[in-house]
Amino acid sequence: MKFTRLAFLLTLFSFLSFLSSCSDDNLEEKKDPTTENPKPDQEPVKPDTPDTSGNNAGLKELISQQQFLELFPYRYGAEQSNNWIVNPSKDFFTYDALMKATDLMADIKVVIERKGWFQKITRTKKSTNETKVIKEDADFSASWNTNVTIRQEVDYADFIRSGSLEVRKRELAAFLANISHETTGGWSTAPGGAYSWGLHFREEVGYDSNSTTGYRDENNKDYPPVAGKSYHGRGPIQLSWNYNYGQISEFLYGDKNILLKNPENVAKDAVLAFQTAIWFWMTPQAPKPSCHAVMVGKWVPAQVDINEGRKPGFGATINIINGALECNKADNDKTQSRRGFYQRYLTVLNTSDPNCECQCDKMQPFK
Repeated sequence: MKFTRLAFLLTLFSFLSFLSSCSDDNLEEKKDPTTENPKPDQEPVKPDTPDTSGNNAGLKELISQQQFLELFPYRYGAEQSNNWIVNPSKDFFTYDALMKATDLMADIKVVIERKGWFQKITRTKKSTNETKVIKEDADFSASWNTNVTIRQEVDYADFIRSGSLEVRKRELAAFLANISHETTGGWSTAPGGAYSWGLHFREEVGYDSNSTTGYRDENNKDYPPVAGKSYHGRGPIQLSWNYNYGQISEFLYGDKNILLKNPENVAKDAVLAFQTAIWFWMTPQAPKPSCHAVMVGKWVPAQVDINEGRKPGFGATINIINGALECNKADNDKTQSRRGFYQRYLTVLNTSDPNCECQCDKMQPFK
């Protein structure tokens, strides 16, 4: 009876969805998976929404709505009081939200120019060909700054669309594995197994949302925290710290203050939440490459990376996301969790990663 009821409700959820059209870990704090996340009381400000239908075609080729439901049966809204079946009224991390976020991100590309430690970022909205400098450090163009300009272009339409079919599947599995670990509600004896519980939480577990003492870099002049606001982990990648909220706000809105003033929007708007994860995955933040570049073979380690054990592969994505806490130390529950999700998703996507550099225990964190 439980299986029949689950199948019926998942089918009903799929039908209703069709009609409607870096960070701290939670792994060791899952003793009470029914914990409700606080609900923000402001409606999120939405970025422009051009007609980008078709931009997510590459992603849809790799994962169907049915597979998404198979991967995330216990996502946010699954309640113990309802036999862990997702409550449709609370369903947040939906397939449609992921596809819409992919559509919107695919309409954007940026050019990142660096001169030493200073940078200039120019954003282009492809549907309108509108180009705007969204960030320029004061000393980027200073007369004394004679550093060679290093230029990188990031086209967000390349998300899960670069390389061969197998490369794309591995990138998708890596992306989903990392966001699953960041939001997991699973435990060793959990229904469906520990690696069926990705996207269960939309905010960091155990964090007091009324506190303003954590995740605030008070000395950051570029992205100063707003009084009374908490920048704890939210969304699939558990976006944390005021400087990350400010950067993604500049990227999406051309205004750093939108999310600095309203960080809670990331936990209220599922499309925005997925956008923050795609942005983090695709955007290099020197000296770190992007997770995307690592997984599709575009990152070539420099000699310093080789000397410090950093190699392309799934392990490097862990290093990029949370290397200071998880890498260059004995293999641990956190990295094992990420790998467990990765291997499960590779299997569901009918692929493998036989030569995987999946661990980061011998990699020094990026500096």
